[in-house]
Amino acid sequence: MSSGRKIPQGTLTIVGLATVVLAVLGLWYNYSTLLLDYSLPLEQSSKTHDVTDFYPIFYTMSLICVVFYVLLLVSGVQLIRKKPNWAFVLLSTLVLEIAYVFAVG
Repeated sequence: MSSGRKIPQGTLTIVGLATVVLAVLGLWYNYSTLLLDYSLPLEQSSKTHDVTDFYPIFYTMSLICVVFYVLLLVSGVQLIRKKPNWAFVLLSTLVLEIAYVFAVG
């Protein structure tokens, strides 16, 4: 009887750990892209494209991604703490993130 109860808790821990690792990697990636200097590529690209709104759009999209990563991080930690209701937060975040990717194109 007790072995049936340990499988879901172990699954919560594994999913939580994977979620935390991926959220931290996503936050690190987003942080590293914010540190890059885009002036030279923008200067070269401005000859053929209108790039005047690049920075506001880039920072807005980065903020949205950071919010998703923080939600993933928090839900992952809660899953590690064996709080199964947070699986719905994780699932909702993933669905919203996928919808965001399709909306942006």
